[in-house]
Amino acid sequence: MSPGAQIVAAVGTLLVAGALAGAVAPTHLAGFARSLDALRLVRAGGAIRIAIGVALLGAARDTGAPALVVAIGALALAAGLVMLWLPRPRAERLARWAGALTPLAVRGWCALGAVVGALLLYAARS
Repeated sequence: MSPGAQIVAAVGTLLVAGALAGAVAPTHLAGFARSLDALRLVRAGGAIRIAIGVALLGAARDTGAPALVVAIGALALAAGLVMLWLPRPRAERLARWAGALTPLAVRGWCALGAVVGALLLYAARS
């Protein structure tokens, strides 16, 4: 497996693992989000998405499905930039919304994250 494919596989594995952890304990995940400073939480989430997006965009050509990896990387990068530049009131509102999700809604978002992670694992192995 090429180094780029390994990066994509690592990101996919982390997404699947994080999604499974959130799906198993959704109330802990929401409680953790509520315990942090809202603005810092949103900014950190944005920075992580930017890092993931840049890594995926850089590694996409070494995978079996580069268009898929570029699409996911571009979405992650765009989401990260938006989160980084949200004004304080909107960032706080976003954090409050995320902290108030029901366990079923948290599991739904986690399922989406697991699907994205699985798609990256597929692309890395292709």
